[in-house]
Amino acid sequence: MTSPTVLISGLGSIGLRHTRNLKACGIQKIIGYDPNKERRLSFETTMGLESCDDFEKGLEKKPDLVVIASPNLFHVQQSIAAADHGCNLLIEKPLGTNQDSVPRLIQTIEEKNIFAHVGSNWKFHPAFTKMKQLICDGKIGVVFSSRVHGGYWLPDWHPWEDYRTTYSARKDLGGGIEFDAHELDAITWLLGPVNSIKSMTTNTQILEIDTNDLAIACLKHDNGTLTTIQMDYLYPVYRRKYEIAGTKGILEWDFNSGLTLINKDGETKHFPEEKIDDLNEMYVAQTQHVLEGIKGLTPPVTSVKDASQILDLQIKISRT
Repeated sequence: MTSPTVLISGLGSIGLRHTRNLKACGIQKIIGYDPNKERRLSFETTMGLESCDDFEKGLEKKPDLVVIASPNLFHVQQSIAAADHGCNLLIEKPLGTNQDSVPRLIQTIEEKNIFAHVGSNWKFHPAFTKMKQLICDGKIGVVFSSRVHGGYWLPDWHPWEDYRTTYSARKDLGGGIEFDAHELDAITWLLGPVNSIKSMTTNTQILEIDTNDLAIACLKHDNGTLTTIQMDYLYPVYRRKYEIAGTKGILEWDFNSGLTLINKDGETKHFPEEKIDDLNEMYVAQTQHVLEGIKGLTPPVTSVKDASQILDLQIKISRT
């Protein structure tokens, strides 16, 4: 394949991140789509790239890869439209907000034999790949429990825009912390599929939004491990923490302090090499993986079928 043509659907912050990273990886032919005229003009000016005001017009350009970075509500239908045209896919998380058309998407991907990866940038973070390696190698023994927390203060997430207008704050765009958080995807990748879930959600009214801003869930994995997860838009400081306990030791990862292994004897091993200062590195690694994938050189790290299982959990949480 010559240098691929890429269509970016959605020119918000994540769409622009993907654009910058694709350009950094040497991709020159990138087309942006967004229904918002101001975003299109900004994209053309700052990126020096072409944009269009209609998604179908973008597909008529015959892109090799379509990046779905639109609000959650549009992910599945836009992915189906792109797959119908034979385009490879990078779909931002979550896969969607319901399962209604997911089987059709999976069928089209299989029939067209296209590469489709669902956004899962933390799986490309060196601390997460190290945790998975240590767990698989039995370094902490038989894993029996984990505790996970992902939280941040929503108004600080994109300080350049009114958080109340973003998709996260709006039910009509498929927002809500249960759909926004990465933690369900990451912990099932680390510890395996989930067969039972109990959860509670709430809109605390602390923020002026109509979506859930706090969710707490207890998961039972197929291997019997129990996980508790807190996801929220409310923490006054950015918080992302994992604690995974096994019969031989404990893995602790904190966004600020990095990865630590504590064994039964209390001995502690730090992994400073697994801490990165620029989180965009994991997004670049994901971009490189996708570009390899559309050449047929590697499978998706998170397939649509994988993401569909996470969507099941997200839907169950949203209904509590």
